[in-house]
Amino acid sequence: MPEDKSSAATRRLDQVSAHLSPQRLPPDYADVRSQISTLRKIAATPDINRRGYIRQKQAGKLWVRERLEELLDRDSFQEIGSLSGTVTWEKTGPMREKPVSFVPSNNVQGMGKLRGRRVLLTADDFSLRSGHADGATAGKTNYLEKLALALKLPVVKLVDGSSGGGSVTTITKAGWSYLPYVTMYKHVVDQLNQGIPNLGAIGLGAARVVSCHFSVMAADIGSLFNAGPEVVKGATFEEGLDFQSLGGPLIHCTNGTIDNLAANEAECYEQIRTVLGFLPNCGRETPPVIASNDPEDREDEALRRIIPRRQTRMYNPRTIITSVVDHDSWFEIGALWGRTAIGGLARLGGRPIGVISLNCEVNSGALDAAGSQKLTRLLKLCDVMNLPVLQFIDVRKSPRLLSLLRHLLCDMLANIIVAGYAIGTVAERTATMRWGVELAKAYYSTTMPIFNVITRRAYGVAGGIMLGARDPVMQVAWPSGQWGSLPLEGGIEVAHRHELREAEKEGRKAELYQELEEEYRRLMNPVRTANAFGVEEIIDPKDTRKVCCAWARHVTESKKELANLQVAIDVSGNGQLTSSPSDATKFKDITLFLTSNELSKNFTISNGTEPKGNAYVGPVLEINPSTNVQQVNWNWPECLVGDEHSGSGSARGSYNISIHQSFKWDGKDYYTIFDLPVNITNAISKSDDRVDCKLLENDLLKPDEIAASNDTLPGQPWVDADASDGGNSSSSSGGGETNSGGRVRGTMKQWGLFAMVVGGLLLV
Repeated sequence: MPEDKSSAATRRLDQVSAHLSPQRLPPDYADVRSQISTLRKIAATPDINRRGYIRQKQAGKLWVRERLEELLDRDSFQEIGSLSGTVTWEKTGPMREKPVSFVPSNNVQGMGKLRGRRVLLTADDFSLRSGHADGATAGKTNYLEKLALALKLPVVKLVDGSSGGGSVTTITKAGWSYLPYVTMYKHVVDQLNQGIPNLGAIGLGAARVVSCHFSVMAADIGSLFNAGPEVVKGATFEEGLDFQSLGGPLIHCTNGTIDNLAANEAECYEQIRTVLGFLPNCGRETPPVIASNDPEDREDEALRRIIPRRQTRMYNPRTIITSVVDHDSWFEIGALWGRTAIGGLARLGGRPIGVISLNCEVNSGALDAAGSQKLTRLLKLCDVMNLPVLQFIDVRKSPRLLSLLRHLLCDMLANIIVAGYAIGTVAERTATMRWGVELAKAYYSTTMPIFNVITRRAYGVAGGIMLGARDPVMQVAWPSGQWGSLPLEGGIEVAHRHELREAEKEGRKAELYQELEEEYRRLMNPVRTANAFGVEEIIDPKDTRKVCCAWARHVTESKKELANLQVAIDVSGNGQLTSSPSDATKFKDITLFLTSNELSKNFTISNGTEPKGNAYVGPVLEINPSTNVQQVNWNWPECLVGDEHSGSGSARGSYNISIHQSFKWDGKDYYTIFDLPVNITNAISKSDDRVDCKLLENDLLKPDEIAASNDTLPGQPWVDADASDGGNSSSSSGGGETNSGGRVRGTMKQWGLFAMVVGGLLLV
């Protein structure tokens, strides 16, 4: 008898129940959640009996998760890859298992906050596999480096291990030996070049922390080396080395490998917090400005007396720095190495800046190789982080060397050899000139604003490079300023060698020398230089802070203007329109529009009328009639505010800057259109100056209408037919103006204008 439908359904249900019931899988996935909870609990709880943990504590070091608690804001850490590691599983059923042991990855990574600011963090766990990379998950390490690039967030690296190196035991585990590629380093270099802050603290490590923008080592536990004592013993036969004698703070905090020294781990973390406070999240942003209760017009009359009248006496340059910058804002970088130079970070009116000074208390301020390296490193840091630089100039030459060479060299050769850099066999062995040239290249290849305060001497090539790396220079001098190709000490003997030699025969050399010196000092009065506009301004030293704060305020506000759309237009018509002696050949009008067929948007940038508030730009040709290049600066409207591809408005994306030009050529009217593609993905911040996009919108012609007009456009009148794109150029005679934003065929060579777009991440 056939089975009825009810019986069949019951039987099938029994089969399904029988299949599922032995597994007893909870509907809320409690079994999987329990596994996750167990593994996280194991990872977060130190095994106090593990040999590595005992060794860590005996060395006076914090455990990796204790370090996270010490560094980050409370309860702000969000771990990434918390379950990565090696698990031993016990099967508890046909489809069920539980973890019975777990060795976590020895690199803890995630996201947290430092003084309320979000950062990414990676921390080595030396108690597991001594921090070797083969105890971590390679994909996890690479992921954080790539994540920093994607999110544009600072990275803090607490390095306590081989920092990427492995162990020979990896061969026995894998059964084969591998080629040691360092795949993550490309991402690290990209971060450094994009100005994504990399800050490293070191307990034990190598290249990863040295690659950072800023590094600090704990004096009580820190060490760094290319290979450990046992490997060194086998390679160089150096015996009896320990971590400290091989690569401790006394070595690497004084040779420039590590920037700063801290007393302990807690001070390391405080230095990292401090440095991060000066830096933006990435080089596309402006540095963070904070409120300052230190008045910008504060005066310090003690600065009037800090420079001794006697040139052989020294002073402490740090006293000047701390007097001028905001109270308690000075943070020195590299105080224990390159001591002929002083560099660091500070604030003026709450605005972050870099600070540079030569150190007259060490080697009379003559730059050595290490000092040049330190300043080069600081200049590059300030450049990539958008930090303006304040310099206190006191650069001297060596009068002793001039005296030694006065009988052997002419004035010109003495000037070339004694160039404000350190001299002698030590200077030559350490390649002082090589690193001095690298410093000069850094000055002239960076673009951040520099302000000079000439406190005393400015002599030689080093002085000239520091002073003249920006054109025009922005600087002031103190009444104590002295400058020239050579200092008087030694310089008089070189220039007046014959007269002094003759006077010596008559027993009046000292008298003649004094007469010459007094005359030169009278002529070297800095006021005389100012009379000839050889120096822009001489200020009262007590007013230095006020002047420097005004400069910092100006350059900070100027940086904000980079968020505008800026277009530079050459209106010379390949030199043709401005060379005509009559009015028969000239530009009549230029109008600009920001257009997008994809988004159906057409905004007015300049339509030849008077500007209404800050909504759009006035007549382009009237911006600066005396030049052939017109600078158009347009304030972004509200609908373009945002970051990357997201924002409060819906208008961000791909556009054309549509440049319409109306002109006469030999009495005949022409009208041409040129489209310059831009991609609006740069960060545009909210501002009260931004206008409603509806005030700027115009109708947009359809693509087929634009295409039809393209076919009727004759060639540009001053371009040969051979230079055109098959004769299909992009000009038309007569015709009324249009707000069309469509692309017109033609090459850049065919056009009577050249446009350049800057500001943000506009991709041209």
